[in-house]
Amino acid sequence: MTEELDKEIAPALSVLRFPPDGLFDRLDACSPKDGAQRVPGRVSTRSADEIIIRLVTSDRCRTALDCLNLSMTLELFFLPFDKRMASECEFRVFCRTEDFRVMGINQYCWHKPWRYICLPGDCQDRIIEKVSLEARKLRVHILADLKGNDKIDMLLMRQGV
Repeated sequence: MTEELDKEIAPALSVLRFPPDGLFDRLDACSPKDGAQRVPGRVSTRSADEIIIRLVTSDRCRTALDCLNLSMTLELFFLPFDKRMASECEFRVFCRTEDFRVMGINQYCWHKPWRYICLPGDCQDRIIEKVSLEARKLRVHILADLKGNDKIDMLLMRQGV
């Protein structure tokens, strides 16, 4: 598989420009965060070779590729790496299917202590309010972008965005 990717994908990746901190790359279905890291602990990628290795060694990406319908296109996204977007800073928002109302929010790393636990209670409350407000704002943007006749969008709506 790696040889095929080297021949078919590497040329397309050769046009990428890597910023000093590298890139954050992901498929439209998932990120390859469980893939092999050429430099242990370094989440960003800094070469086409690293991107390919990360993708082919990621169980998450391989599962997504296995589930991919042959007629569907696969999208690969690249963003400048930003350490502020670490999993420890990530939240998940759960919306009810009937009206897409925000019903719950949890931190992505639910099994770890909350990163703001050492702050005073009033500071924690402000952070919670900010996260809640931003989740509601994002929900509005997502709903505005959904297309009622698109299969994926309809699936998102049935599952609660």
